[in-house]
Amino acid sequence: SSGINAEWPLRPGDEKDRSFSSKIDTLTNTLSRKKRHQKDQVDELEREKEEALRPLTSGIMETGMDESGDYKRQVSNESLKDPQVQALSQQLKEWINDVLTDDHIVVKNLCEDLSDGQVLSALIG
Repeated sequence: SSGINAEWPLRPGDEKDRSFSSKIDTLTNTLSRKKRHQKDQVDELEREKEEALRPLTSGIMETGMDESGDYKRQVSNESLKDPQVQALSQQLKEWINDVLTDDHIVVKNLCEDLSDGQVLSALIG
C-alpha cells in the first residue's frame, strides 16, 4: 500500500467528530461496566442476606409465591404457637399502637390489620 489513508482527505471537523465519538463510546462502555458491577454487588448482597437469614428463619418462615406471582415470606402456622414468636408479635403490636396513637389507629391482629397496607402507610407517612 502507498500509506495513504483510505478516508483521506479529511473534511474539516471529521477528526474532531471521530475523537468525540470515540470518547463517547469509551464513556458508554465504562458506565455499562460500572452498572454491571453494581448489579453484581447488589446480587451478591442479596445472596449473603438470604444465607444469613436462613438459620434464623428455618422452621419459622415459609416462602413462596402468592396468587399474583409475587414472592412472599410469612411466618409458618406452627411457629405462631412458639412463645418467642408470640412475644415478638405482642411487642410489635404494642410498638405500632404506641407510634400510631395520635392517628387513632389500633392494631389488634397483625395479620388482619397489616394486610391492606393502611397501617404500614400510616407508619411511613
